[in-house]
Amino acid sequence: MPAPAQLLTGMTASLASSGVCAATFAALADDELLSTQSALTGPRQVLDRWAALAAAEIARRSTPEHGLGSLARRSGFTDADTLVVSMTGSTKAEARSLARVGEMIAVTDAATDLAAARDAHSRADTDLAAAVPPVEVPWYAALADAVTAGRISVAVADVIQTGLGEPTDDVTPESLEGALTDLLAELLGPDGTRRVHVSEARRAARAARDDIDTAGVVVREAVLRNKQYWRTWTAADGMFHGEYALDPENGALVTAIHHQLTHPRRHATGARRPFGAPPNRQDQYVDRSIRERDAAEGLVQLLRAGASVDPMRLLDAEAPSVRVVVNEQALRTGDGFGAVEGHPGAVSLASVERGLCAGYLPVLFSSTGQPLNLGRDER
Repeated sequence: MPAPAQLLTGMTASLASSGVCAATFAALADDELLSTQSALTGPRQVLDRWAALAAAEIARRSTPEHGLGSLARRSGFTDADTLVVSMTGSTKAEARSLARVGEMIAVTDAATDLAAARDAHSRADTDLAAAVPPVEVPWYAALADAVTAGRISVAVADVIQTGLGEPTDDVTPESLEGALTDLLAELLGPDGTRRVHVSEARRAARAARDDIDTAGVVVREAVLRNKQYWRTWTAADGMFHGEYALDPENGALVTAIHHQLTHPRRHATGARRPFGAPPNRQDQYVDRSIRERDAAEGLVQLLRAGASVDPMRLLDAEAPSVRVVVNEQALRTGDGFGAVEGHPGAVSLASVERGLCAGYLPVLFSSTGQPLNLGRDER
């Protein structure tokens, strides 16, 4: 079998000498262009899988147990991530993602081969079958097989594995395997050929974990809360810059305030046009830079005024609100979780009840989504 590097070198040379350029694609008809784009997906996924396997092997040979003899140290780098980044030009997060998926595929392949070898020898030697226990295939084997078959990309496999998480005392490998089977069937469709996007897979995997690990919602919520930060710095031109990361509950509140500070996007007042004159649509909407400037001014005013300000005076609207959706039975029994509208993650019932104590307007929906009770007698 030729070395992978030889195959890739020959393929790269062949592609480079093909003469394909921008004019080649410009001359294609619509159906030819789309079929070309679709045909590129297969080779790209194969190369991504090879890159993942290579990154996983580099990581295996660069563990701290190898000491100064590790592959990364002998190559002049502190760890495997830095080595992969220097070779690929990717980020460290992308390098870790490749290594995770590569390890998943390698472990699955090894377990499958070992199980096949045991079964083959067991048929010829019954004593061996009794002495050697069956090989346990990891719970994520179906995910690794989907990557190998080219049905999902390496990036999608990584977010699915990360979203489903690891086995715990409350979540067994069997539960994760069943959740993974259902998740892949949902994402790939009945014929198993549907293309899956990373964001879609991430949301679905997190929701699947919440379904099988209700008790873990509180833990994951606390992890997100501990990841919050707000940083500021001064740029060379004297402008102050900042960034923040908020958990779903606080982020939903900040988003609601931002929406009120930047809406409506139309001009509040407009000049009346004479009868019969054509409408002037050039200045119908407020420029984005103006909306962002006004939002910055509103943020400063909010911070200056503090929590005691009247929202009607500052935001010229009702107080910002966060919509929390929770099953009535979960709220009554204390078993389950809620969700912040517009965010895919789950929130614990403790956070839901804390919001109820701060004040709320209940809206009761039927199983078909029809509102049954708006929490008040009059509109």
